Amino acid sequence: MAESQVELEGTVATVSELNASIRTLVRTDGPSFDYVVGDVSNVFLSGTTLHFDLVEDGASLHCLLFNVGVEPPEHVKEEIRLAVKGRLNFYEKQGSCSIFADEAIPVGESEIHTALEQRRRQLTAEGLFAAEHKQPLPRLPATIGIVSSAGSDAEEDVINGIHSRHPDVDLLLVDARVQGQDAVEQLCGAIAYLDEGTAVDLIVVTRGGGGDQDLHAFNSEGVVRMIATARTPVVTAIGHENDHPLVDEVADARAMTPTEVGAAVIEEKSQLQEQVRANRERLATAYQGRVRTLLKERHRALATAYAETVIERVDALEGALGEAYDGLARRELTALQGQLTRAHQGFEQRHRHEQETTELRAQRRRLLVATVVLALLLAALVLVVALTL
Repeated sequence: MAESQVELEGTVATVSELNASIRTLVRTDGPSFDYVVGDVSNVFLSGTTLHFDLVEDGASLHCLLFNVGVEPPEHVKEEIRLAVKGRLNFYEKQGSCSIFADEAIPVGESEIHTALEQRRRQLTAEGLFAAEHKQPLPRLPATIGIVSSAGSDAEEDVINGIHSRHPDVDLLLVDARVQGQDAVEQLCGAIAYLDEGTAVDLIVVTRGGGGDQDLHAFNSEGVVRMIATARTPVVTAIGHENDHPLVDEVADARAMTPTEVGAAVIEEKSQLQEQVRANRERLATAYQGRVRTLLKERHRALATAYAETVIERVDALEGALGEAYDGLARRELTALQGQLTRAHQGFEQRHRHEQETTELRAQRRRLLVATVVLALLLAALVLVVALTL
């Protein structure tokens, strides 16, 4: 060991020395137990070795079950409470203990899972998860708020996922603990800040994967109710595809992983630009078609109106002409009738005059004849008288 530049009282050990002592102690005088009981959490398979944690009241102990094959045993899952039998091992480099398990026996339902399901039923009965309460996501949000642990892989994945699709979107990052003490309070505060104190169009709540204990804050009633009452649409992206905390059920939308948030909240800029171009062409085509249709309709309407106007004018003129003709004809007929009457009267007068002249001539002839006859009689009488004498 390098000499310390500071004088220390008592025995001094380095980390490696202390860990080596702990490892020796664990192997020789370690705690004696037949089974360790706890709720299963953080299950994953590495090769043929199954890794999982046993958790209890915030405490956690890692376990390894070797040679399980390519599929994990069905009874080792997060809804189960296990009794594990094996030997305790200490890793010097990490300074952590684990159990090399020989047996893993189910002893009931996980206490965490039981409490979670009870909370799920309660919140479901209240209607917090009902589809009618979910808000539609904005198609093109200008600003997106992200609630996550600052600098985490989940935060980076969300940022890259959004900006790879649309680099012009503004992102407002709000740091919050996502696990452990104060996580619920900080998550609620971050969501409330974005919902009430900023002008974001969308809120994304995200973190990496984990077991039920790691995701406790995202199953808490406080965070669930905060999302349920948010006026801004909320998208959750918690853990891996198989992780389904309660916040996923109350959120307006869920991305299966932080990496997939971009696809869930915004369209690609290139696709939007293509849609704009296509819509512009369709609009121009529709506009031209509409203009042509309107022109044809207006032309037909104008032709119809013109024809109707001409017909009305012709009918009016015909009516006026008929009236004028009737008036003129009546006046002409009246004048002709007067002339005819006067001519008839003149004719009758001439006829009467001719009759009178004829009668007068006849009278003259009769008078002449009578005169001649009378003269002859007088002559005869004179002759008779003369003869007599």
